[in-house]
Amino acid sequence: MDIVQDFNLDYEYFNKIIENNGDIIVSGKGKEGKLFLSKFSTTGVIDTNFGENGFYYSEIQGYTEFNPVLINWESYIIGNHDRIISVNENGISDNNLFTFEDIIYHDMKMQGKNKIIVGGFYNDNFVITRLNANSKSGEDPASLEKNQLNTLSIYPNPAKDNLYFNEETQAEIIDIQGRVLYKTTEAVKSVNISNLKSGIYFIKTDNKIQKFVKE
Repeated sequence: MDIVQDFNLDYEYFNKIIENNGDIIVSGKGKEGKLFLSKFSTTGVIDTNFGENGFYYSEIQGYTEFNPVLINWESYIIGNHDRIISVNENGISDNNLFTFEDIIYHDMKMQGKNKIIVGGFYNDNFVITRLNANSKSGEDPASLEKNQLNTLSIYPNPAKDNLYFNEETQAEIIDIQGRVLYKTTEAVKSVNISNLKSGIYFIKTDNKIQKFVKE
C-alpha cells in the first residue's frame, strides 16, 4: 500500500472520504486538541488553498473525535458529540448547522441532498433524529423526527453467541447503519447472534430498543 501523506505525531487521523474527482478529505485531531479537516490531491499533495494552508481547524476543543465526514451539495458536513458543522469547498466554516444540548450522537447519514439522519443517546435512551440541512444557503435546521425509545433489559452485554431478554417478545436486530439484520417471527426469550461480526448493534421490540456489543 502506498503512503500518500505522513502525519506527524501532533495529529491523529479519524476518518476520510474520497470525492468523485479523487480528492481526499481527512478529519482528525491536531494541535492543542483542535479537530480539523484537511484536503489532498489524488497523489497525496496537500491543497494549500483549502482553509489555512490545507487545514480547517475547529475552535471546538476537548473532544476525542469527529464523526464521519459527509458531502452535502458543495460542502462537507462534520461533527462531534454535540454539534454538526458545515465547511465549504474552500475550507471555510459556513455555520454551526446543529447544536444538541442533551443528545450525544454517534453516527449520521445523508438522506437525499438536504436531510441528515442522526443516531445517538439521550439519558441512556436511543434517539433517532432527522434534520433539514442546506449547507449552501445556511437555512435554519428543523427537527422533523425524534424517537426517544425506552430501554429493554438484555443480557449478557457484551454477548458472544446468544442474547437474552427478560420477557418473551418478537425482536429485531439492527446494525449501526439502521439496517434490520434479523427479525423473529414469533415471541422468544433469546436470539442467536453468533453469526454477527464484532461490533455495536441494537435489539428492538415494540417501542423498546437497547444497544448491545457483539464480541
